[in-house]
Amino acid sequence: MKKFLIPCFILFSSLVFAQTDYFPNLKKILVDKDMNVFVKYDPSYTTLINKKLSALAKTDPLYSDDEMMGEDIKLLETCLTPNCNERYTVVFSYGPSTDPSFLFYKTSNPDEAVFVSWGMQLYLTANGFFYISGHTNNTYDARRKFKISSDTINEVAQPYHYVGLKTRTKQAITLYSDDNMKNVVAQLPPKYPIEVLLADQSEEFKYLIKTDFGLVGWVKFDMIYMDNQIEGLYFSGD
Repeated sequence: MKKFLIPCFILFSSLVFAQTDYFPNLKKILVDKDMNVFVKYDPSYTTLINKKLSALAKTDPLYSDDEMMGEDIKLLETCLTPNCNERYTVVFSYGPSTDPSFLFYKTSNPDEAVFVSWGMQLYLTANGFFYISGHTNNTYDARRKFKISSDTINEVAQPYHYVGLKTRTKQAITLYSDDNMKNVVAQLPPKYPIEVLLADQSEEFKYLIKTDFGLVGWVKFDMIYMDNQIEGLYFSGD
């Protein structure tokens, strides 16, 4: 019963998510329009830079004339906590094979990134937490939360990742009610309307699916690289 109640709440949340401009008090800088890469930040804590590493002064510790690294963008310097014991420099990188990511450096010691995470949207709330979303190095748009504690950055664990993808099957798939994938809930034909509600963080390529009729069950794939089971559910990145 518990696994059926969770998706009902998630379904309602998906409607809210689609209509909400999150953190409206933050200012937004668009990094890449085509990829919808952006950062939202608190201007009272932030110094905006927004320059490629190759365009920085050669005295800047992050300056690079490397053909690849020089295209990375030094976005801003900011505080991640209200007491601002440490300021951080945030860099956006396209990665070696289109793997968008954000890199955090301590402004006082920018020799090496202290935190790196893939993603395309970054929300810097300056309250001890920040958030990253985006479809890269995964099969869906993952929304994640991070906590700053004692100058370390750690991800806040979630029981599941919300997916919220309204789509349809490309092949026949079977939904199960149990983790062992033995008790069948429904067998769906190709081109059947579904919503991918959740992704199980304990197992790769395992998802909670809602049928067009309203039944809910788990499906697990060996791997999704070629978008050949469910439309829009595919691996992006290496």
